[in-house]
Amino acid sequence: MQLSVSMLALSAMSLAGGNALAGAAIPAIPPDWITINAGGIFTLRAPPGSVFVLPLGLINNAGGVRGPGFEIHYQYAFDTDDLSCAKESKNYAAQQIDLDSRPAIIVAGSGLSSSCNDGEYANFVGLYAATAFPTYARPAFRKLTMWGSVAQEQYSSTLKLMYQTIHFTQ
Repeated sequence: MQLSVSMLALSAMSLAGGNALAGAAIPAIPPDWITINAGGIFTLRAPPGSVFVLPLGLINNAGGVRGPGFEIHYQYAFDTDDLSCAKESKNYAAQQIDLDSRPAIIVAGSGLSSSCNDGEYANFVGLYAATAFPTYARPAFRKLTMWGSVAQEQYSSTLKLMYQTIHFTQ
């Protein structure tokens, strides 16, 4: 499957400026993108043909999104991976973003070991939000970690744009 040319061009143009500063406006979302409900935890926008997937087994607060040329897995819990393993990858890059009024970081690279990226594709694009959502049951924050992989490196901007559309529903 291939991503639409117009969507790729729009994603590339919107992220061409390099690292976006936290608090910057979300780039324009292609009009044909759909809204995915990630298990009632958050929503995000994704290219047409994308679907929400649940992991095998009984894993609470975990799931993923699979679409044309990419896959994403997420975990939403008190303790999640901070993606520091990606620092050893080829072409490592990090970008601070504002994720639904919370600080987060997007990391990207290629050639990661399987302990850091178990995705189907070689190019990694992840997201880590250490303060994704406060909890009142105990004085702590739930964290969100997303492990994404894309078939071709030029599709990385698509996942970065998808991450910036996250809106927490809780």
